Amino acid sequence: MNTTAQSHPSLTKKGFTLVELLVVMGIISLLLAVSSLLLLNLIPKASLTTQAAKLVAELRNQQLRAMTGQIGSAGTAQSQGAYFAGDRYVLFSGTSYNATDPENFEIILDQPLQIESTLPTPQVVFLAGSGEIDSYDPALDRITIRNPASNESVAIEFNQYGIIDVN
Repeated sequence: MNTTAQSHPSLTKKGFTLVELLVVMGIISLLLAVSSLLLLNLIPKASLTTQAAKLVAELRNQQLRAMTGQIGSAGTAQSQGAYFAGDRYVLFSGTSYNATDPENFEIILDQPLQIESTLPTPQVVFLAGSGEIDSYDPALDRITIRNPASNESVAIEFNQYGIIDVN
């Protein structure tokens, strides 16, 4: 008995069954779901780390400007500092923060990041010439950037000489 499939080899079954295709698609969708959940958790952590690194770089730059005698609007070497307020910080020249100074430079953190400070005042000032921190108190020497959504944080500590340590 000669059937059509035997007489025509090109008509034999080739390909995947519906069940095989559904199993493969299920595995792929499961892998995509797991990887997207992992990536969603990494984005806020990357933002927190990036913002902390940016703040540390800005603080070190302010200290360097104070040590090298950056000339302010008064024409003399000035202390440099940073003022911390909630979701932002402001870089300024002088021995204290003045909100009306047009030379201030404000940086707003990515949402929902917040700055918490244990400093005696909401500012840190690097003294002109030495770069040391003005009115340093070893018990009150920490700034923390916190992500309230994930409860993760990065601590930034100072010592008397203005050395910045990230924890």
